[in-house]
Amino acid sequence: MAKVIKNRSHMKNDILFTNFRMIFQGIKFLALAVLFIYILILQGRNRFINSYMIMIYGIYTIYRIIYLSKKKNILKQCIEGEKNFLKLAERLPKNYKVIHNLNLNYDGKKSKVDVVVVGDSGVFVIDIKNVTGTIKGNVYDEDLIQIKKTKEGDEFENKMFNPLPEVNSNSEKICAFLKENHIYINVQSMVVFVDDNVNLDLNGTCPTAYFEINDSKENLFINYITNYNTDVHLSKYDKKNIVSLLCN
Repeated sequence: MAKVIKNRSHMKNDILFTNFRMIFQGIKFLALAVLFIYILILQGRNRFINSYMIMIYGIYTIYRIIYLSKKKNILKQCIEGEKNFLKLAERLPKNYKVIHNLNLNYDGKKSKVDVVVVGDSGVFVIDIKNVTGTIKGNVYDEDLIQIKKTKEGDEFENKMFNPLPEVNSNSEKICAFLKENHIYINVQSMVVFVDDNVNLDLNGTCPTAYFEINDSKENLFINYITNYNTDVHLSKYDKKNIVSLLCN
C-alpha cells in the first residue's frame, strides 16, 4: 500500500472562512430587518424611500448568503472527491509515495497541487475533479461544457473551467524545479474525475491524461501509473530526494 503524505488542506480553511462570512451576512440581514421595521413604524415622510433602499440591500444580502452556501457545498464536494481518490491511490504499490495538497512555490509564483505521485515509473501531477454529468469540449478550450439533468429529466448546461492546461502548467513547473536540483525526469500531468456519474466526451489530444474513476475503471488508473514508462525506474534514493524537495 502506498504511503500518503498529507499536508493541511486549504479548502478546510476556506470552508471555515466561508462559515464566518455566512454568519456575518446572517447577522447583517437580521439588523436590516429590524431597521426596516423601525423605519416603517417610526419615521415620517421619508420612510418609504429609506425602507426601499434597505429592502434592496436586504435582497443583496440574501443573494450573498445563497452564493456563500453554494461555494461551501462546492468546497465540501471537492474535499469528498479528494478523500475518495486517496483511498484509490493507497492501492498503488508500497514503493510509491502520494503527496496530498502540495503548495508549490516556483519562479516567484505560488500554485496549489491536489496530488503528486512519486514512484518507480516516474512523477505524476494530478488534479482531482468531483463533478457529475457529461463533460464536453476540446482539451484546449478555456471552458468545458457540463451537461446535467434535473430530477424531471430535463437537460441543462453549465460552463466549467478546463483543468487540463492548468495541471499541465503545474507539471512543467515541477519538472523545471527538479531539473534545477539536478533531477532530470519528465513529469506527467493528469486530471482524474472521481464521481461515478461523470461521462467524458472530450476531443483533441494534449499532454495531460484524463480519467474517469469508477468501480470498473479503477484498475485502469492504477495500471496507467505503474506501467507508465517502462524505460524509467527511479531508485529509492531518487524517490526519497524528490519527495524531500517537494515537501520542504
